[in-house]
Amino acid sequence: MLAVGGGYMEVIAMLLQASANPNAGISGVTPLMVAAASGQVEVARMLINCGAAATGACAARGRTALHRAAERSHADVARLLIQAGASVDIGDFEETTALMLAAAEGHPDVLKVLLCAGASVSLANSAGESALSFCVRNKHEACLETMLRAGAPVNAANRTTGNTALAEAAKVGSEVLCRRLLQYQANVNSSNARGETPLMLAATGGHDQVARMLLVAGANTAAEDVNGHTAIMHAAGSSVAVVSALLDFGSNPSVVSEVDCNTAATLAALNGRKEVYDLLVRAGAFVPVVEDTGDRVT
Repeated sequence: MLAVGGGYMEVIAMLLQASANPNAGISGVTPLMVAAASGQVEVARMLINCGAAATGACAARGRTALHRAAERSHADVARLLIQAGASVDIGDFEETTALMLAAAEGHPDVLKVLLCAGASVSLANSAGESALSFCVRNKHEACLETMLRAGAPVNAANRTTGNTALAEAAKVGSEVLCRRLLQYQANVNSSNARGETPLMLAATGGHDQVARMLLVAGANTAAEDVNGHTAIMHAAGSSVAVVSALLDFGSNPSVVSEVDCNTAATLAALNGRKEVYDLLVRAGAFVPVVEDTGDRVT
C-alpha cells in the first residue's frame, strides 16, 4: 500500500512479480483504491493488468475506486477504471454515486467521463440529493452546465426537502445558476415540503437580484407556505431591497396569515427591521392593532 501511495512503480512491479495479491487491502481499502484517490493512473493500470478488481467497494463507506477518482478529480483514472469494468452508477452506503461526488466537488472533466460512459443523471442518494442539486448547492457553474446539457431533470425535487434545483439556486442567491435553470424551463412556482417557492427562499435570504429575476420570470407573489406566509412576509425580516422589488411587482403587503395571524409589518417589527416596516407602512400595509395583553387584533 505504501508503494502504491508513493507511486513507486519498480517496487510495485517487483511485489506483483513475487505474487503479491493486488486485491489485498486494509480495512477494505485496496491498492487500486489508493491509486485512484492519488491519481496514479499508471499504477492503477499495472494493478488492473495484474488482476486488481475495479468493482470492489470499501467496507467502511461502500465506496469504490471510481468513487475515489471522481471525488479527487482524476478523470484519466476514472476512464481507466470504467474501461476495466467499474460500474458508473453503483452507490456507496448512502447511495451516493461517482457522478454525485464529481458534481459536489466541482469536477466537470470527471462528469463528462462518467456521462460518456452512461452514468444516470436522474439518480438521488438516501438524502434525496442528485448530481444536479449538488452542482447548485455548491455553486459549480461549469458542472451545472454539463449536467443540463446531459439532460438532467431540471424540475426533479429532493424527496426529503422538496426543493428543486431552482429552489436551491434561489436559496444560495446565485443569479447565474437561476438564469441558466430558467433557460432550461425550470418551474419558477414549484413549492417544497414547507410550501416555500424559489421566490420565498430568495426573499428569506435577502437576495434581491435573484428575487427580481424570478419575478420577471413569472413568480407568484401571492403564493403562501404552510404558515400562510407570502414572499413579502419572508422578505420582511431580511431585506428592504427584496420588499421593494416585491412591491414593484404588485405584491400585497397586507396579507394576514390564517395560521399565525402575522403580517409583513408585524414580521418586520418582530425582526427589528424598521426600514422595512416604514416602507410597508408607506405602501399602505395593514398594521394590526396590539392590545395591552399583547394579543394581536386583526
